[in-house]
Amino acid sequence: MGRRTYDWVLQQGVVPHADKQLYVITNNLKTSTANLHYYSGDLTELIRNLKSQPGKDLLCDGGAQIVH
Repeated sequence: MGRRTYDWVLQQGVVPHADKQLYVITNNLKTSTANLHYYSGDLTELIRNLKSQPGKDLLCDGGAQIVH
């Protein structure tokens, strides 16, 4: 999820995907917690890493910067 989208969702009083591993794509790294990870590296590498782990689907959520 892009950082701007993440911030907007939090402002709505919602904790997005609290029961799942969430990666927030940002240049402003913060301390990660059990299910919340801040990431600023290569997105292709992150996706490859996540696809190699057990599980089923990946959801990408965000605006034009994430999609691009």
